[in-house]
Amino acid sequence: MCSESSAIAAKQRSGRNVTHSRRGCLTCKRRKLRCPENRPICARCWNDNRVCHYGIQLQWEDESRSRGVKHGRSTRAAKHPGWESWVQVPVRRRVEHFINTTVSDLEDEISIPSSGEWSPLLRRGSPTPSLLSWPRAIPTLQPGQDGLLFDYYLQRVCQNMTLVDDSSNAFRHIILPISLSSESVMQMVLALGALTLTAAGQHDLYPVALRHKHRTIQLLRHDIGQPETAVSDYNLIAILMLCVFEISDSCQASWSTHLCAAVDMLRLRMDAHDASVITPAVSTFVSKFFLVKDALGRSACGKRAKVKELPPVHSDEIDPSVGCSYELIGIISSITDLSREMATGGFVTSVSWSDKAALVDHQLESLTQRLPPCVSSHTSMDSPNLEVQAGLSPSDILLCTSSLMHTAAKLYFIATLRSADPYAPRTQELVSDAIQWIKPLSPMYLRSAHLWPLFVTAVYVTEDEDRLFLLDQFSVLERQDISIVAAGSVGRAREIVETVWKRRDLELRSSVSANEKNIWARYVQPMSDELSLG
Repeated sequence: MCSESSAIAAKQRSGRNVTHSRRGCLTCKRRKLRCPENRPICARCWNDNRVCHYGIQLQWEDESRSRGVKHGRSTRAAKHPGWESWVQVPVRRRVEHFINTTVSDLEDEISIPSSGEWSPLLRRGSPTPSLLSWPRAIPTLQPGQDGLLFDYYLQRVCQNMTLVDDSSNAFRHIILPISLSSESVMQMVLALGALTLTAAGQHDLYPVALRHKHRTIQLLRHDIGQPETAVSDYNLIAILMLCVFEISDSCQASWSTHLCAAVDMLRLRMDAHDASVITPAVSTFVSKFFLVKDALGRSACGKRAKVKELPPVHSDEIDPSVGCSYELIGIISSITDLSREMATGGFVTSVSWSDKAALVDHQLESLTQRLPPCVSSHTSMDSPNLEVQAGLSPSDILLCTSSLMHTAAKLYFIATLRSADPYAPRTQELVSDAIQWIKPLSPMYLRSAHLWPLFVTAVYVTEDEDRLFLLDQFSVLERQDISIVAAGSVGRAREIVETVWKRRDLELRSSVSANEKNIWARYVQPMSDELSLG
């Protein structure tokens, strides 16, 4: 009697007369009727000639909130509109969800947005750096806003286009003098200054950058249309700057078009009777620039080389703007050519292909890269150091970067020509070595030259901790004030890496045949058309 009275009192306190059953069938629950809970068929469904089945029905909290009812053992849901407002708790760092998958990850076709679909550069923002000085009067420079853009290029853009800003920095010591007498080059200097300031937070300067770029294209069309002015230092440098702009502006696919135009102009120079129309310094600088862009870019997509001749420099000397020697760039290009032959299927078993692959392997193992004479040979780093992250000398930066590029090239070799398994001991050893070389450089000394080794290493990491570390490095490179050129390509490179991780994690290792183990050919190449990695 006491228990019955307490139950009645509880009902009166709650204000509800509960008539539903907790263990009833799903049919009665859906009809909102009390179920007699007979099994296997309840009496109500039997009498109504309905299908009766028991099971577990999940009730999500969001659904309960939207209906305004209590969820589980929580208190009754509030009816006022403020109930559904959520307060975002600030977190220390962004949480990376590369484990999550969608329906597209299970499909056979790999779909990556084209370069035109990527978020524009306007979305990246950082505190605007202060300008240091006002440029002196220059004939090709208009007063007003142009002076600020020129000064920003002089103070910031030039500095971040290379690993070591010394006398070898052609963006300062070749392009700036030419801009004083060439309107087309000056327009591109201003365009890059405006584009970089746009990424730094001054979004209203993006139309200004496009206006200067379009003015350069108009001037180029006029000059190239006349035989006497078609081939010149001015036009060649303007085309190079257009290429830099397109890569920096979300890696537009037209950057490769400018590359081909520059290559054609260099060939015209070689065919011309007067070879003095392009000075040797400009010819060497442009050849080196496009050689690296072509070799590293096509390593991802596996296309045929557009620039086939090495510039006449000491091949074993580390170039501060590249981070490695041109001998290593040539080896990377040779690996890509061999992978193209391998894709045809007819050369893999031939003696000539095997001999060439063995030769490239020997070149990689015996490669020695030396510091340029303009950089002091004093260094405090003979091996990767996990702790040193500040106060690196120029020689330390170049040695770390060249070692990182060398390690990534070895990984690229076994990935493309040996179809290396990401979980193989040799692969993991190279990945670990590459990460150790990255740590002393991050974040202060990361530049555009580090995008290619970061990309190659990231494709083959398997541990979540290493994946998070490399995603952090991509985030560093997205900062335009640190890495001007690479910032336009990082978004796409990161998407490719995350797609490779998800597709690789979804497949069973035991179910992959020997011919399908080449992850680079299966996943990276189809997604990397017109991707710039240098």
